[in-house]
Amino acid sequence: MHVIGPCPGLLLPLGSIFLKYNQLNVRTYVKADAGSGIVLFDTQVDRILPALGARLFGMPYRLVQGHDFNVLGNYVALNTQGIKGEIEKADPFTPQEGSLESFLTDRFWVYARSPVGAVYGVRIKHAPWRLRWWMFL
Repeated sequence: MHVIGPCPGLLLPLGSIFLKYNQLNVRTYVKADAGSGIVLFDTQVDRILPALGARLFGMPYRLVQGHDFNVLGNYVALNTQGIKGEIEKADPFTPQEGSLESFLTDRFWVYARSPVGAVYGVRIKHAPWRLRWWMFL
């Protein structure tokens, strides 16, 4: 997934320049006092600045070169971490509230443990996702 940020709102214009990166993550969904959210087990990114910044706050980000997603007409060529193939693109859609797609992509909190051991949460804010179903060929 292509990501910009995270960064404080005032720095967002700079974030779109310096904090744009590709990301692949493994997560679980949790409920906590602040609200529904995610805990990241592993997050692979293709740029050093997001990897270092997130690690300072105890997030499991690591730099991995080779995330490669190329749009080829109606297909996306995927070559990342040993996963190779073509994915057929479908028309984008906005998930219906209460659907599985909505549950998996809604804006949540992300919870983590800081390097000093304190558990904290950060609210994830972004425009609603425009999704596509992709089928590995």
